[in-house]
Amino acid sequence: MTQNCGGRLQPGELHRCYTAGKMSRMPESSAVQSPFRVGDWLVEPDLNRVSRGGTSVQLEIRMMQVLVYLAERAGVVVSRRELFDVVWATEFVSDNALTHAVTEIRKALGDSARNPTYIETVQRRGYRLIAAVKGLEPEDRGARQVACWLISGSSAFPLRAGENVIGRGMDADIRIESPKVSRHHARIVVDGGRAVLEDLGSTNGTSVNGARVESPRVLLHGDEIKIGHHVQAFRFACNSPDAETVASVARASSLGSD
Repeated sequence: MTQNCGGRLQPGELHRCYTAGKMSRMPESSAVQSPFRVGDWLVEPDLNRVSRGGTSVQLEIRMMQVLVYLAERAGVVVSRRELFDVVWATEFVSDNALTHAVTEIRKALGDSARNPTYIETVQRRGYRLIAAVKGLEPEDRGARQVACWLISGSSAFPLRAGENVIGRGMDADIRIESPKVSRHHARIVVDGGRAVLEDLGSTNGTSVNGARVESPRVLLHGDEIKIGHHVQAFRFACNSPDAETVASVARASSLGSD
C-alpha cells in the first residue's frame, strides 16, 4: 500500500513519511522541512540542526522528530506512548530511547529538566514544550527582496538567488586567484532569506568563524568565512543592501590579502 505523505496526515503517519523523506506537511502547520523558531533557537528539520547566534548543534534524526512533534503541539502534554508510536512506529527500542532523546534535546538547547525553559516533564503523563513556537515571518522566508553579500575589505560581492560558486576556476561566481583555493572550492546557495554554505570537497577546506565546515551550514549575518588557506577572509551580510550597512560590516572585517 502506498503511503500518502501529502496533505493532512492521520495519527501515526508522521514518522513514516518523515523518515521516507517525502513528508510535505505536518498537521495544521507549514512544511516540516521549513525552519521555525522555538524560543530564541532556529530549528532546521531539513538539516537536523538547531542554531542560536553563532552556535549550531546537530541533532540525530530521531531527536529532531521528537522536537518537531512536540513543537507542533506546543503547550500540550504529549504522552510517552504517543511519541513512541510516532517516532519509533516500526522499531523495537527500549523505554530509555525516548528519555535519552529528550535529554539530548535539552542539552542541545541548554535546557534543564529541573527548571525547564523548553521541555517540561509532566510526571506520569509525558512531555510538554513550554517555549514559544513560531514559523518564520514572511520576510524571513523571502517574501520580500533580500540582499546577501560577501564582503572582503572594501569590496562587496552580491550573492544571487540560487547557487554561487567560490573558487579559482574561470567559471566561479566569486573568483579567488590563489593556488591555495580549489577550482570549485565552496558554494553558497541563497533561497529567499536563507543562505547555506557547503564545501565542495576542496583540498584545504572551508571554515566559518574558525570552525571547519563538514556539512551544509546556514550562514548568519556577520559570519566570517575562510576559504582554504587563503589569507583573505569574507564576511557574510544579509538583509543589508544599503551602502552604509555594507560599509560597516566591511570595516568590522579588518581583512588581509594575499
